[in-house]
Amino acid sequence: MEAKDLRELGLTELNARVGQWKEELFRGKLRKFSGEVKDTTAARKQRRDIARALTVVREKTLSALKPEASNV
Repeated sequence: MEAKDLRELGLTELNARVGQWKEELFRGKLRKFSGEVKDTTAARKQRRDIARALTVVREKTLSALKPEASNV
């Protein structure tokens, strides 16, 4: 998923997706080690999606904490 798509989502939905993706990553790793999965790049793509989403969460959190600049 692209960062611009993630920026359109709210914080709660982003956090929910990160949790879901982490669960999928864990299950994918189990399938990989048991020999069921042939696509070894899937875990890498999943980790990058998680990192991208966490970056957007951090951006949104910092922008919410940042005091608004006044035009005085």
